[in-house]
Amino acid sequence: MKFAELMASDHHKVDDGVFAELRRHFSDAEIVELGVHTALFTGFGRFNAVVGIDPV
Repeated sequence: MKFAELMASDHHKVDDGVFAELRRHFSDAEIVELGVHTALFTGFGRFNAVVGIDPV
């Protein structure tokens, strides 16, 4: 999903076009939920890398 990839790699590129595409498939509440989950898991992955926890 482009939204998740951009959130993880270059969040400045999440623009109106990305949101327009999301709204074709998801409600506003679902978009918020997707964003929160993406942010949490991206953060967990970065934290694991910082402290040296290898993914299983």
